[in-house]
Amino acid sequence: MQPKSNGAIRSSTKAMPVSMLDTDLEDVTDGVLESFDLSAFNPTFTSTRAVSIRPSSVSAAVTDFVKETQELSKLGAKYEIEVVQRGNEQLYELLASVYSLALRIEQHAQSKQVLEAIGKDYTESSGAKLSKNATALSVITRYVIRTDKSSATRYTQVLEIMKREDRAPQEIPAQIRSRGGLSAIQKSQAETVANKLSDSDRKARLKLMREYMTCMGIATKNGFSFEGSIQQFKAQDQTSNESASFTVFITLWDEASGQYKVVQGCDLGKSKEDQLLKILVEDSNRTPAEIERVVRSLQKRMLSLSHVSDATKDSYRKALSAAPMHGEEEPIDVQAEEKP
Repeated sequence: MQPKSNGAIRSSTKAMPVSMLDTDLEDVTDGVLESFDLSAFNPTFTSTRAVSIRPSSVSAAVTDFVKETQELSKLGAKYEIEVVQRGNEQLYELLASVYSLALRIEQHAQSKQVLEAIGKDYTESSGAKLSKNATALSVITRYVIRTDKSSATRYTQVLEIMKREDRAPQEIPAQIRSRGGLSAIQKSQAETVANKLSDSDRKARLKLMREYMTCMGIATKNGFSFEGSIQQFKAQDQTSNESASFTVFITLWDEASGQYKVVQGCDLGKSKEDQLLKILVEDSNRTPAEIERVVRSLQKRMLSLSHVSDATKDSYRKALSAAPMHGEEEPIDVQAEEKP
């Protein structure tokens, strides 16, 4: 027997999985509809001249309406608990699994080949194509959430936020729940972008972005040797104040070899490097406090990496033991490691 519609759910809405539906819901609904008395809508008039409703009819109508509303309220509560809340929880758990799989693929030595194989299988099974430059999170989310491209895009955006915050997969459901759900997280990001930042905030974001990229450069094991020359911009001004922190490589994707080829290596100098970092940080949609939280989390993780030097770890311990400059979280208690 098909469930009866109460008129509140659009006909285009897809049916929930059987496991999410309450088996007693249909029986409860049938009982309410069968006891519904249409005569309550037809008042009895005592005179053609005086339009009045008998007190007994009014009393019966009020009682019936109140009872009907109470019954619908019970169904509403059951729907909220059995379908909406449990459905959201299952969605958050699913997204956590997507997040975990994407991170493991990213960290695999053959991540590129894995994503290409998944993209090929997706195209063969669905007929749709994925971007060649799509991230692992985007590919896996789109592969799993096939029926609704816009929802898959929204979920990817939220998971990208979780990744920038360096969240572990098991943290994802609680994080989404505590921050008001997927829509609330997206709204928060939109409001952050809309708000104008002060000059001090811009400078803080720029400094933190440089620190974040420095940490990422030290933490990663992905590297390559370059035997070409590095073009130095503003060479005459290369003082301690103008020295750049990074070397920027301009690359070109070569379809024939399937590789990125280095066109030129650039030492931009600090002022031009700042301009580049401003572009990157503007796209991050993060306040100084949020960027700092990500940086401190990354610094703490780096203390356990064997390829990070002792001097670098000591500097991070010192930084983590101090209170954040832009947030309200407590200093991180980091014990010094004893050398054998």
